[in-house]
Amino acid sequence: MTKQGMLIINEHEEGRDAVEFAQRLGIKRSTAYDIIKRGTPKTKKRGGGRGRQKVTEDMKRDLMNFLEMRNDATLNDLQECVQGTISKTTICRILDGACITRKQLRDEPEGRNSFETIQ
Repeated sequence: MTKQGMLIINEHEEGRDAVEFAQRLGIKRSTAYDIIKRGTPKTKKRGGGRGRQKVTEDMKRDLMNFLEMRNDATLNDLQECVQGTISKTTICRILDGACITRKQLRDEPEGRNSFETIQ
């Protein structure tokens, strides 16, 4: 409980104008009404987001070892390597930090590399 919130509640319980008192303290009128209505000056929890799992050095090491064994691994393969606990975006950030780039693999027809096509 905040000290100012307790003062507002005390003013209200004693029958005085708590909103006017809050404005003298520099607290918005709507905040004073909320404090009086709830009966407690508790503040709401801020922040949020989901609990994120921190990427450990072991996870990074596993990714690098997997890439050494299979240098043609896709992002899906790398995500399976860490049991899906890390998103593809995070894997890309880890690889960027290690100065490793991934290229999209695709099959090229044989005729594409023929001597006639090159000329």
